[in-house]
Amino acid sequence: MPNADPIKTDRLEMKVSSSSGKPVGAIQSAAMEKPAPMGLTGNWAWDIEEGPNVFGLCEDGLMVFKLIIHYLD
Repeated sequence: MPNADPIKTDRLEMKVSSSSGKPVGAIQSAAMEKPAPMGLTGNWAWDIEEGPNVFGLCEDGLMVFKLIIHYLD
């Protein structure tokens, strides 16, 4: 999971849209003049005989959504 610096603010707005066919997000705190784009997709690549750890990859993806929900609260 990517490391992110904590945001300390009295206002945090997040917008997510999938109208373009893939999720696109933006985040803005009270200190920011304009919203900053936020990546919402990830790519995984592997080259192992046994196959990928599907449950681990899904768990990593779900953690991204938990972070988004955390910032929305």
